[in-house]
Amino acid sequence: MTSYRVVDCRTGVADAGEVIVDSAISPEDAALKATGETLVRSGRRADLRVRVYFQHAGQPMSMVRLYSKAVDREQPPERVRRRKASPAGLAVGQPGG
Repeated sequence: MTSYRVVDCRTGVADAGEVIVDSAISPEDAALKATGETLVRSGRRADLRVRVYFQHAGQPMSMVRLYSKAVDREQPPERVRRRKASPAGLAVGQPGG
């Protein structure tokens, strides 16, 4: 059976450390059991949550970075798009504007 070492990569977490998980079937499953979060293999650097190290029998050590899902992260405020005023205050498409 493969053991997974889950290393917490969040910044600002006081008790960040590592957890060994023996009862997992994948790096994602190990991260779920260690952190309680469902994580994915691709994402932004700012969304990095854990690194999971593991080694299958007869294979070199492997490492997977896992990130929070895009829907889980905070969305930036929407930008308001403003229309440019035409010269002399005429609406675009009107005669003389």
